[in-house]
Amino acid sequence: MEDSNKIIVKRSLNEDYLYYIVEFKDGLQLIPNNWFVNESKKEAYFPNYTNFKIYDKAVEAMEPTQENWKKYPIVQIHAKAKTFSKGKAKLKDAELQSDLSTENEEKRKKERHQRARKQIHYPDSEEDPWQFTSSKKSIANETEPEDEDAYPSYPSSPDCRQLPLCDIPNLATPLPKSYEENGVGTSKRKKGQEERMYSSAPPKRKLPIYDDDSKTILRYLSGLRHSVNVCLANQIEILDKLKHLEPSVKHPEESSNNNREYRNEIRDLFPINTLDDMSVVEEKLSHDDFKMQCIKEFSKIGGRSLNTIIYNILPKIMSNELAERYSWFGAKGKLVFSNLKLTGVIQETVRHHMSEATDCAVEGPVKKWLSKAKER
Repeated sequence: MEDSNKIIVKRSLNEDYLYYIVEFKDGLQLIPNNWFVNESKKEAYFPNYTNFKIYDKAVEAMEPTQENWKKYPIVQIHAKAKTFSKGKAKLKDAELQSDLSTENEEKRKKERHQRARKQIHYPDSEEDPWQFTSSKKSIANETEPEDEDAYPSYPSSPDCRQLPLCDIPNLATPLPKSYEENGVGTSKRKKGQEERMYSSAPPKRKLPIYDDDSKTILRYLSGLRHSVNVCLANQIEILDKLKHLEPSVKHPEESSNNNREYRNEIRDLFPINTLDDMSVVEEKLSHDDFKMQCIKEFSKIGGRSLNTIIYNILPKIMSNELAERYSWFGAKGKLVFSNLKLTGVIQETVRHHMSEATDCAVEGPVKKWLSKAKER
C-alpha cells in the first residue's frame, strides 16, 4: 500500500512539469508533456508547422497531437518547466550551453593540431647549428636538391599560370675583399666558424610564383569590360548628337533662314480660326522641325503658374469660335481635342517651364478653357 502511494506521489510531481526541453537529432526544442509517445519519453510527436509563432502557440496551449504528426526519437531531456515562459528561458540557456560546448571542442581540436606542428627539435650540438629536424620530416633535406625535377610541373592554364621567377639572395655569401681589408665584418670571427656557417647555409634558389587569386582578376576584368562598354555607348550617343549639330554649324546662315521662315509661317497660321486651317496645322505638325519650332515660339509666352501658362498659350493657338466646336473627349457631339497633334505641342510647351508637369495636370485647365469658349 505504501509503495503504491509513493508511485502516485511521483506521478503527480512529474505531471506538474508541463513543458520539457528535449534534444532531437537536429537540435533542441520545447514541447509539452502530452506530445510524448509514452511514459518512457524516448519518442515524441512533432507538428509540421513552418511558422515559429504558430508553433509557440501550439506548445503554450498544449495542443493535442494529430494523426499527420510524425514520431521522432529523443536524444536527451535537458530540462523541464511548469510554465511556458520558464520553459522558453530554460531553452535559451540550454542552447547557449550547447553552443559553448561545441566551441570548446573546436578550440581543443585546433590546439591539438598546433601542438603537432610545433614538435620541432633543435639540437644542442655546435657542429651543425643551421640544421633542425621535425617529428615527421627533415626540413634541411627538403632544401638540398637543386635540379628542376624537384619542383612539381604545373599545367599551363589561365587559372594557374607560372609567372617569371624571382631570385632569393643567399644571405651567406662572403663579403667583398674591401670589407676584409678594412677589418669590417668577419675580422673577429674564426675561420672554422665561417666555413661551417657557409657550408651549412641554404644555397641560392629560384622559387616559382603562382597567381592563386585568378578569380579576383577575372571579376576585375569583367567589371572593366562593362565600364568600357558603357563608355563606348556614351561616345556613340555623343557622336549621333554631333552629327545632328553638324549641318547647323557648317551652314549657320541656312539654319537661321529656316528658323525665320518657320517663325513667319507660325505667325500666319496661328491663331487657328477654321477647321480647314486646323487640318493644315495638323499636317505640318507631323514634321519634327515644324513641331519643335512651334514649341520654341509658344514657350516664349510663359506664366507664373501652370494654369496661367495654359490660359496664355491657348488664345494664341486657336480662336474662341473654333474652340466652341471642340471638347477634350468629344462630348455632346463636339470634336475630340485630345487626339490632335496640337495637344502634344501644348504639353511640351508647358514642360519647357515646368519640367515635372504631367499630362493629367495639363488636361484639366485645357478642358476648362474649351468649355468656357462660348462665354468668352
